[in-house]
Amino acid sequence: MTFDKYSATLTISKKNRRRGFEKQVATISDMAIRQKERFEAFVEFSENVDEKLRRLHLDMTERVFNEIIDYITDVDSLLEAERMLEENVRLLPVICFNTGINLADHKATFEILGGKIEKTFEHCRVCRLSANKLSTLKATFTNMCNQLGVSFSVDATISTIEQHFASEEPPLIAVILENCESIDIRIFSKFLEIVANSQSALKIIVILGIATDTEMIKDLIPYEALSLCDIRQFRCMAATHYLQEFLDEEVMHPDSYFQLSGRCFEWSLIEFLR
Repeated sequence: MTFDKYSATLTISKKNRRRGFEKQVATISDMAIRQKERFEAFVEFSENVDEKLRRLHLDMTERVFNEIIDYITDVDSLLEAERMLEENVRLLPVICFNTGINLADHKATFEILGGKIEKTFEHCRVCRLSANKLSTLKATFTNMCNQLGVSFSVDATISTIEQHFASEEPPLIAVILENCESIDIRIFSKFLEIVANSQSALKIIVILGIATDTEMIKDLIPYEALSLCDIRQFRCMAATHYLQEFLDEEVMHPDSYFQLSGRCFEWSLIEFLR
């Protein structure tokens, strides 16, 4: 092979390699663009679904929340009347709120309920306590004081809260125990007794978040604490109602981004109701 032929062959080979490289770069670039588009579409869809679910959740809990608000309004007036008539008030209103085991999101439910209570009552404070914050009475009242903005130097107690509001009209305090089945029953019953004995100086309403059976509270709490409580029961809609509404709004709708196959739909249904 002559030098000219070798040089021409080498030039063609370099051009082919360059074209191949440019083609690979273009392919990678196209893949990156498509991946970015898919990711942006996923983020947009997930945000859209999250907003729809939150709106659906709010709509479906509106009725029971309004019933709870009406009850709290009546109780607030009743506590005021008892405080005017009696020196020692020990009535403790307790709302047993059955959220259901398969409710879409318990945390969102209590967040919405707490916000609704604060918006409805002008002079009101809401404390949301989960089981891990009620390991001891000290931890319970420490968390209550922190959420109420009550300062303390040594240990937080119910007296700390009483002293903080002694010079002013005490606000209505709604204490939400989000998963009371997991709370130590001794701490739980003692907490109810202490709060009931403070009703002459404070206005406290306890809301118990119960996923299973509200009747079990009466079986678990000792009579000494139970006798101080005025218990009312409220219930969220069954999980199957949430499922049906979600299916109608998002899954079975013709404009839905995702069309589920029969097998996938059946699996999702079983997992939800398990």
